[in-house]
Amino acid sequence: MTAKRRLEGDSLTRWLIAILCLFLSFKSCVVKGQAPTTTIKEYGYTAESYLQTDSVSKRTNKPVYLGYELALGRPIYTLKSNLTELNHLRVSNLGVIVGGVVANTFGKLKVNAGLYYSDASLPYSFDLFTGGLSAHAYLLRISSPKHHTVEPYFIGGISQQHIKFYGNYLDKNATRNFSTSEEQFLGKGITTQFNVGLGAEYQLENDHGDFIHLFAEVACGVPVAMHCTREVFDHTRIINPVSISIGISFGKIKERSK
Repeated sequence: MTAKRRLEGDSLTRWLIAILCLFLSFKSCVVKGQAPTTTIKEYGYTAESYLQTDSVSKRTNKPVYLGYELALGRPIYTLKSNLTELNHLRVSNLGVIVGGVVANTFGKLKVNAGLYYSDASLPYSFDLFTGGLSAHAYLLRISSPKHHTVEPYFIGGISQQHIKFYGNYLDKNATRNFSTSEEQFLGKGITTQFNVGLGAEYQLENDHGDFIHLFAEVACGVPVAMHCTREVFDHTRIINPVSISIGISFGKIKERSK
């Protein structure tokens, strides 16, 4: 991995960490400065009574949570290939995830996208872009919607990975220019996979209709289809994919009508 690409990955990670810290600091200051109000307990939060009703719809205790997520992600996978340089190579990436969240008392839906750079310790570089849709079911709320500060949940979903291959290993007879450390872009592989996993969510108390979740997730993938932009990578596959992520989701509470 070149120094330039390593710096790009490090900068991306640092910016996300800085944004998360600033966001949490800002929310903490806002919450401390708010006056107490009439509240109700729902979905692990203190839902403010400021959520007014109108003459048509009557307020219910069935909230819908609409928001966004920011996370650090670490996908890890092994390459199986007819190319000696790639066969059985264990690849780990680090990057950022952004997405949207819709949730209710029993579960949530997430759509997200991630951008990752490979570790500097690898002999070649791999850029990874992912997009996915997942459903989450709160395990402790299956029989009863009782609140728990930490909520474990099951994950099921589908995602697509776009892997860009870099290096100088395809043309072994070419004369390499050692005056530059840039690797050649060799091609791209696109993989579709199903994902299953587990996560845990720490639910911070909200004020004035806002919510904040801190979460950690681990998911395993089952690749079902892959195709490449170059014939030389047609026999290159991802096996044993695992993804680890930690992050924050935040947004607004809406009331669902009866």
